[in-house]
Amino acid sequence: PRGVRYVQQHNQGSACARNVGVSLANGKYIAFLDADDFWLPNKINLQLQLFRSSPSLALVRGDQIFWDQDRSFENVREFSKQKWDSDSRKQVVFENIVGNPSMVMVKRSALQMAGMFDPKIRFGDDWDMWIRISEIGDIGFVQEPIAVYRWHKNSISQHYQKECLASYRK
Repeated sequence: PRGVRYVQQHNQGSACARNVGVSLANGKYIAFLDADDFWLPNKINLQLQLFRSSPSLALVRGDQIFWDQDRSFENVREFSKQKWDSDSRKQVVFENIVGNPSMVMVKRSALQMAGMFDPKIRFGDDWDMWIRISEIGDIGFVQEPIAVYRWHKNSISQHYQKECLASYRK
């Protein structure tokens, strides 16, 4: 497709992959799409509308459809019930109220101010970034599903979750 550039590199983790993508992108806004997930057709337009209506926003996310393929289970996770205020800025430190990168669109300027994703963080590099971005600007929430988060036995999220839990047992 026009405007899409395919880049291949040795697997160095999600933070490195996102950093390469951000460094090669040239738009005002950056959106992420992890390999197992997919966007709903209205995602980009809904997020851009929210950015245009609220200049203080640094990041916009929306609700997601969580799809557990192994159990044939699907439900909507409503992040949009979250209202952004000074308490939310504190809450994002304790709970990832932003969620998966596939649901996110962020201003390039906010990413530049926050710095790059930290490749030393194997699990939660995205959450670390959302905390840093929350210190720069506000976070907006689209009040409907904008992407599908797929969960299955071979997903990277499951692998990292097991790796993270195993590290606590050592």
